[in-house]
Amino acid sequence: MKRLHLTFATLVLVLLMMFACATIQTIMGKETPEKMALRFTQTWNAEYDRTIRLVTSHLAVAQQDLILVQIKDSTLADKAKADLLVANTNPNLTASQKELVNLRKKILVQSKPLITAFNTIVLSGKAPSATDQAQIEQMLQDLNTKYLIK
Repeated sequence: MKRLHLTFATLVLVLLMMFACATIQTIMGKETPEKMALRFTQTWNAEYDRTIRLVTSHLAVAQQDLILVQIKDSTLADKAKADLLVANTNPNLTASQKELVNLRKKILVQSKPLITAFNTIVLSGKAPSATDQAQIEQMLQDLNTKYLIK
């Protein structure tokens, strides 16, 4: 009887350890909404920068950096930003590079308000929808795979 009691206690202990390990894995493996919002924003910014660098690839890196700073300047009007890019667009871009830039620009423009809304929801303490998350994930994945700048 004592042996049966010891075996039962061992079984309970093993089950509790398995449950604890599974719980820790779930907590550790799952990305929090805050970390997800940060990752979305960082990825979007990196892909935006990568696209601008392709557009201005004929310029020196210091000039590219200056253009990026000017484009990110919130006081500069959108038309001025567009004019700045048009004036500094690499005239030697191939047709496929121009198409790539246009596809990336489309995704960047579409994903920006979704990421902003996602971040706002997270900051308000609410849970963002899985659909919004999946849509953003897919758009950013497309930038990193289908429309990758090499």
